Amino acid sequence: MRPENSPGGADRNAAKKGALIYLGITLFCFIFSTIYEYFSHGVYSEYMTLLFLFPFLGGVIPNLILMFFRYPSGTAVSLWNCGIATLGLGSCLRGIFDIYGTTQSLVTVYWYVGGALLAAGLLTAIFAKKPARKEQPDSYGFTREI
Repeated sequence: MRPENSPGGADRNAAKKGALIYLGITLFCFIFSTIYEYFSHGVYSEYMTLLFLFPFLGGVIPNLILMFFRYPSGTAVSLWNCGIATLGLGSCLRGIFDIYGTTQSLVTVYWYVGGALLAAGLLTAIFAKKPARKEQPDSYGFTREI
């Protein structure tokens, strides 16, 4: 039997898969913002330039850290992913508006909603209990985790 707090193979694989997915999203955001600013006629926005940091710092790094800890519940991961997506979308829209030279006061809603989703995901990960793994006896009578 494993100690209760040690990460298992499934937890490590889920974290590795999440890190790879977020690495792809980070690469896409970097390429998208680079191409978008190339065609913006010399107008740049920090929000568009740094768009790739949201999936990198909020997705790749936490998943790499979670490879050594227990992976959170599906609800916590979904809330966290929605928060990262909301912050990334808010940054992209703010960058688009900055490049076009307009302002939109409703873009600030993305920061508040994204932050609230991240906080809800973090609190859910901390306080929600992960269901216990089922144990099933094998053909020799020993119990194994499934």
